[in-house]
Amino acid sequence: LQPRPSLDPEPVIREEQVMPSEPESAAEDDLTGELPEEPADDAVAKDNLILPGPSGFEPAVPLQPELVTDFSSLPAADVELSLIRTQGDSVPVVVTLREDGDDVTVDLLRTDALDFPLKLRIEEVSYSGNRSPWRAGQYSMSEDPSIEIPAGQDRVRLTFSMASDPLREADQQSTLRIRPAENTRTQFGAIEIILEDDDQRAFESGLPPNTVGFAVSQVTVRERDPAAQVDVLRFNPDDEPVVVGYLVRDITATEGEDYFAPSGYSISFGPGQRSARLLVPLVQDSLVEGDEAFTVELSVQDTDAPRGVFRRIVIMIRDDDVAVQ
Repeated sequence: LQPRPSLDPEPVIREEQVMPSEPESAAEDDLTGELPEEPADDAVAKDNLILPGPSGFEPAVPLQPELVTDFSSLPAADVELSLIRTQGDSVPVVVTLREDGDDVTVDLLRTDALDFPLKLRIEEVSYSGNRSPWRAGQYSMSEDPSIEIPAGQDRVRLTFSMASDPLREADQQSTLRIRPAENTRTQFGAIEIILEDDDQRAFESGLPPNTVGFAVSQVTVRERDPAAQVDVLRFNPDDEPVVVGYLVRDITATEGEDYFAPSGYSISFGPGQRSARLLVPLVQDSLVEGDEAFTVELSVQDTDAPRGVFRRIVIMIRDDDVAVQ
């Protein structure tokens, strides 16, 4: 008997195909289904980091560390002010500027940790005269009023300069406050600026000591002003006090109706004091009047005033009332 053939098909032996291996990074990308990103056209690669830039614009530039000034290589400042935070007013350092003279440098010294930048704000808080000498451009500061001292730097340097002009003017004073940029209730210090006019000094060099006169021969005020301000100058002052009397005379204005004469009728100067101010109160009314005037005259022993010294000043009151139609 012949063996019965098997009904099962013979097994087929297949040869296993081995695929070539791929780099590990490509295998990982296959798992996520994503391809590695290329740096965008508007990006900058630096230290293996990509800093994106705004689409359609130039690539963003990596931030550079702020430069720290090496003050050891510079001449020493004329004045130094340590920045100490206080709640009240600070005793100011004094900076004297002479017209046509040298600039003055002031270093503001940090007393806090240098790990972070320090932001400051400098502002004028008081001044002599009837206008701000800083805003009028009579002196200038090298830095902007808002200052930032970079981290790691222990100071900032300010340079103050006085403008030059041919006018004879009284000396002036301006006080600057230095405070934190974000806080108006505290301050770091103050600087008192003294402005010395060289034209005035050249003029008074030929005058006798303690010569007294008005700064100008006429002033104009508005009727709504509370008072007329009259500056009186003392040329070549010595170390003795001086008292000078004065008289008030009507021209077209009337005392008691348009102005009130100050009480005392005298002006006092302390030892070495160069200027004083006389305030003449004005009367505010609603009457439509023309401009009116009165005079103030100094009572001095010598009747012949030196050329350029005014012993009499005219005060003109401009009427600012409008007639009702």
